[in-house]
Amino acid sequence: MSKDKTGKRAGVKRQDGESRALGESLGWPIVDIYVDNDISATNRKKERPEYKRMLGDIKSGRINAIITWHPDRLYRTVRDLGPLTDICKQQNTQIATCKAGDIDLTTPTGRYFAGQLALMGTYEVEHAAERWQLSLQQQREDGTFPKTGSRLFGYTKKGKVDKDEAEIARRMAADLIAGVPITTIARWLDEEGITSTKGTPWNHTTIRRYLANPRIAGWSTLRGEIVGDGNWKPIFDREQWEVIRAHAAEVQLTTPAPPPRVAVLNGMIFCGLCKSPLVTGGRAQRRTGGRVRIYRCHTRPGYQWCGKIGIDAVPTEEVVEAYARKVIRDEPAVAQRRQQIEAEPGPAAAELVQTQERILELEQQLSRPGVSVEMLLQAITRARERQEDLMAQIAARPLSSFAERDRAAWPPQLRARRTLIEQAVRRVEVLPASKPSRLGFDPERIVIDDR
Repeated sequence: MSKDKTGKRAGVKRQDGESRALGESLGWPIVDIYVDNDISATNRKKERPEYKRMLGDIKSGRINAIITWHPDRLYRTVRDLGPLTDICKQQNTQIATCKAGDIDLTTPTGRYFAGQLALMGTYEVEHAAERWQLSLQQQREDGTFPKTGSRLFGYTKKGKVDKDEAEIARRMAADLIAGVPITTIARWLDEEGITSTKGTPWNHTTIRRYLANPRIAGWSTLRGEIVGDGNWKPIFDREQWEVIRAHAAEVQLTTPAPPPRVAVLNGMIFCGLCKSPLVTGGRAQRRTGGRVRIYRCHTRPGYQWCGKIGIDAVPTEEVVEAYARKVIRDEPAVAQRRQQIEAEPGPAAAELVQTQERILELEQQLSRPGVSVEMLLQAITRARERQEDLMAQIAARPLSSFAERDRAAWPPQLRARRTLIEQAVRRVEVLPASKPSRLGFDPERIVIDDR
C-alpha cells in the first residue's frame, strides 16, 4: 500500500482476502505473506524490505509462485521490473494477479505485456505528480496556508498564530536589526530551550532563513517565490519584514568567525625528520581510559609526511611557553611588545564600538520615509540594552596594567599566549624519541629556533 493514513491496514486486509481466495481457487498453498504497508513502490527514498525478502525467497527456491492483488502492487516502473524479471526467468516463477490475470515473465510475450503495464504505471505516477503540482500551485496562488511539510515556527498546523512563538520571532528580528550577532541569538535560544519546529537547535543558517521567509509577513510562496497574499495573519507587517529581510541578507554576506584554536603551537611546530608541519590529534590513555592531546606527523599515503613523530601536546607547550617567558623577561624590546599586547582592547570593547555605531545608524533611519518606526525603535532598545551589558563587562575588568603585575605572569587567553610566543620563537621541531615511550615525556626532543 502506498498510503495508510489511518494505520488500520484496511487496504492490506482487502488485498489479503482476495489474494488468499485466488490462491485457494488455483490450489496454491500459501507459504508466506509479504506486506509493505504505507510504502510507495515509486518512492526511492524508502526501501521495501518485504519485497526484497520475497525476491530472496524466490532466488533460494523457498517459493515458486507469486500472488498479487494487481501488478502495480508488485512493481510500478520499468526499473523495478528488471530485477524481478531476471529472478523469475532463472527460477521459472509464475505470477497470478487478482485484477489483471496471469503474468509470465519467463516468455518474451509475457515480458512484453509486463513492460507495457510498467510503462502505464510510470505514466500514471508522473501524471498524478503533475496534477498534484498544479493543485499545489493553485492553492498557493489562492493564498491557502500550507498544510504539508514542516510546521512554520510561529504558527499552528492550521495556520493560526502561536502567540508565544510569535513573540520569540519578534525578539529574534529586533536583535538582528540591533546588530546582535546571529550566533549570540542562537545561543540565547539554546539556553532557553527553544528549538525549531523539527526539534533541532537554531543556528546561523536556520535563523537567517526563517527571518527571510516571506510567509511570516503573510505572503504565499511556491518554491521560495512570492505568488500572492496569504489568508493567514502575519507576524510582521510588510514594511517590518522588508527591513528584517535586508538585514538577514546582509548577514549572509558576512563570513562567520572561525572557531577558537585549542593547540597554541599550530602552524609553528614541525616534524624533525621530514620537516612537515605537525597536526593535532589524540591518543588513548591506558591508565585513565581517556584521551590525551598530541602533536603528530601525518600518515596519509601519497604525501611527503613520514608519520613517525608524535609527542604529548600539553608538556610540549609548557616547554615552549617557559622558553618564551624567559626571553620576554630578559629582552626589553620583547617586554615592550608584551605591554602593547596586554593593553589591546578585548572583544567586548570592539563590540561596544560597533554597537554604538549601530545605534547612531538606526536613529538616522527614523527620519527616512517609508520605514517601520516601531521596528526601528525596538531595534534601538535592544541595541542600547546590549550597550549597557558590554559597558558592565568592560567596567568589571581589572584596571591594573602590565607594569603593576608580575612580569612573569602569563595571560590565560590562547590568542594572547600565541602572540607572545611568536615574539620569541620562530619555529619548533620535534626529534624522534631516543628512549622508550614508557619512560614518559622527554623535553630533549624539543628544538626551539628563536628570533
